[in-house]
Amino acid sequence: MAMRLPERPLAALEELSPILRAQGLRDLTGEGCALPAVALTRAKYYRLDAIAELFGRLTSDEQKETLIEVCNEPARTKAKWWFRPREEAITTVEDAMRALLLLLSLTDGQSW
Repeated sequence: MAMRLPERPLAALEELSPILRAQGLRDLTGEGCALPAVALTRAKYYRLDAIAELFGRLTSDEQKETLIEVCNEPARTKAKWWFRPREEAITTVEDAMRALLLLLSLTDGQSW
């Protein structure tokens, strides 16, 4: 499989990283990767690229918080999850966000 590059310049993505970490974005893990150091480096950029794409579309703080929550789900904190086509990753995260926002709206934001 050919290496895919982020859509945005790496410097722009690196500027976004501390902002997302301050909002609670968890670090990726190399669990299940044959070469964790290499996988983590590449996956970090893939994830930041997808998040930057989605972050630019979101209009409310609630949506941005939901994006962070979805990206912090256990499967998406593993580097290998982000080794998929860019649009597939973005669509999957968007679908999970919609589902979580729907659940929150049904419960009026109350914890279960």
